[in-house]
Amino acid sequence: MRARQTAEIARKAWKPRVRIGEERALTQPAAARIVRVLAGHRRASLLMVVGHEPGVSTLLAHLVGAKSASAFGFKKGGAALVETSDPRLAGSGELLWFLPPKLLSARGGRR
Repeated sequence: MRARQTAEIARKAWKPRVRIGEERALTQPAAARIVRVLAGHRRASLLMVVGHEPGVSTLLAHLVGAKSASAFGFKKGGAALVETSDPRLAGSGELLWFLPPKLLSARGGRR
């Protein structure tokens, strides 16, 4: 429910460009299941994943080739941006940014 609420906030920020879907594989912390889902969206130029720990950190570690997900301790409201050509390949992603919730909320309050 909370992940869906976060996705709704993103939809409001990006208006009609965001389409929300639910995927049960994202409720599991295993990166392999999540990566298969991401691979099914290869035609999308931008894909946002909203989830909870430990799944989000595990996915991020897989994408950037980190040995441990503990390097990416997401706090509630944190976010990261990864660019990858093929999410199925471990280490194929480049971490563009990793922001804590305090920085995001401070940035979001500016007009």
